Amino acid sequence: MELHGANGYLLQQFLAPNTNTRTDGYGGSVENRQRFVIEVARRVAEEIGPERTGIRLSPGGEIGEIEEGDNYVDEYIQLAEKLSELSLVYIHIAFLRPTTDKDDQLLRRLREAYDGVVIVNRGGRPAEYIGQDVSTGLADIESIGALALANPDLPRRLEMELPLNEPRKEFFYGGGREGYTDYPVYLP
Repeated sequence: MELHGANGYLLQQFLAPNTNTRTDGYGGSVENRQRFVIEVARRVAEEIGPERTGIRLSPGGEIGEIEEGDNYVDEYIQLAEKLSELSLVYIHIAFLRPTTDKDDQLLRRLREAYDGVVIVNRGGRPAEYIGQDVSTGLADIESIGALALANPDLPRRLEMELPLNEPRKEFFYGGGREGYTDYPVYLP
């Protein structure tokens, strides 16, 4: 099971100082803001096993109302250390913006802080860079979202260096089949 602590959803709302304005044990300090995420991860891991529990996070992913502040890198490293203690099978890091040096620095530090598998997803990354994070040791696995969605034959296209369909972002989060099941395969 992947706990969704990214993309502005509830777990990330607890982590962000601007959306978590609580004054109890779940708000205020970094430790308090991380408490809910740790408790949810611990409880799920206790129920189904840590070998079946992963978590997705989007450090610096300021989506919706989320503003994580200037110290988000240090805060996510601290969170990764705590999650590592739970022996979760993986931590899945999603970057919602073009790659930056700060992201690479965060991944290097995260590799040191987290003992499990590190998965990374760099949204909008050009196809020619797929595999770079694994080959440089920044990640164990790279996940691909929109590019795979838009190209049902993605492995073949990459292997044969065929042109890629562009993901149609206007259909990403809304109902219906359009944009999810109607991308064409490559036909010469």
